[in-house]
Amino acid sequence: MDATISVIYYKSKTLANGEHPLMLRIAQNGKSTYKSLKISVAAKHWDFERTENKYHS
Repeated sequence: MDATISVIYYKSKTLANGEHPLMLRIAQNGKSTYKSLKISVAAKHWDFERTENKYHS
């Protein structure tokens, strides 16, 4: 079965600097696994409709 991979703005965890971590969600066979990307972003820099960084290069 194919896996689905997406980048998630992890709102349930707030870091000391007020940002939230980005996580990689891997879904396969009805199960999801989350892996940290070791990157954090402030909410004002995240486009929630498009699920991407507003200031990507």
